[in-house]
Amino acid sequence: MITIVCNADDFGYSRGVNHGIIDAHKYGVVNSATMMMNMPGTEHAILQAKENPSLHVGIHLVLTCGIPLSKGLKTIITDEGKFFRKPDVLFNSEMDLKEVEKEWRAQIDRFYSSGLKASHFDSIIMYI
Repeated sequence: MITIVCNADDFGYSRGVNHGIIDAHKYGVVNSATMMMNMPGTEHAILQAKENPSLHVGIHLVLTCGIPLSKGLKTIITDEGKFFRKPDVLFNSEMDLKEVEKEWRAQIDRFYSSGLKASHFDSIIMYI
């Protein structure tokens, strides 16, 4: 038997995105989503995931959107403390991979501390 996964990225980006993902799931379009742990809609997405246990939820590891969860980062954020919006800027910088690991661990820890279990991991950028 072949299983087709239709995954919706950016769960947690905003309440509007969250509602769209949940509606798509309820109508049978989406069976999986990956959650951004550092965005304004994250807490809402956690509640929605718990209310919709048939939706498989993974972690959408972020380096190019929003504010990091970790403190003390220097090489993967702008002077304003936000992630670089463009991957080419991030990868042309003096990026410290230890900072990437620190931030992704913080995102993973936040997901698991919510009580959810990750079905999978993905990222906007997976070629690090």
